[in-house]
Amino acid sequence: MRILFLDFDGVLNPINPHVPIRRSPNWAKTKHPGYDWIHAKQANILAELFEKVHDLFIVVSSAWRSTFTLPELQKILEDENPIFAGKVIDTTMFGWGIRGEEIDRWLRACNEEFTHYAIVDDINDMMPHQQHLFVQTNHRLGITKQDTDKLYEILTR
Repeated sequence: MRILFLDFDGVLNPINPHVPIRRSPNWAKTKHPGYDWIHAKQANILAELFEKVHDLFIVVSSAWRSTFTLPELQKILEDENPIFAGKVIDTTMFGWGIRGEEIDRWLRACNEEFTHYAIVDDINDMMPHQQHLFVQTNHRLGITKQDTDKLYEILTR
């Protein structure tokens, strides 16, 4: 099993004031439709990584974990692309702390066996020992093919 610590804002929904928000056709199906701004393009780019790495699962490290339940986060991703079905297994603890510390806490408490992990976020507040496992996206673009290529390298070393 491999783990991807996934942020949403700036990764799956680019933050660009010059580009209007393109809500997914599924956005109205969620309990909190105003928050469901995942861009289909970024979701599909991420889905390509899951097509190549079949034993990859998601731990949500995004602030969205304070707004949505684990099943809601699963549904949000699954509605964008069915490849995400059953892939969201947990969230890190929410505490408005340093994201890298929250990930470390999750890793220490994890009872699952995993072989690799990677982190994708638009903000680098990772710990020094996590830097080689971290891919920083451009918040205006969101996740790109180049980012998923780097994640693939980290997850298959």
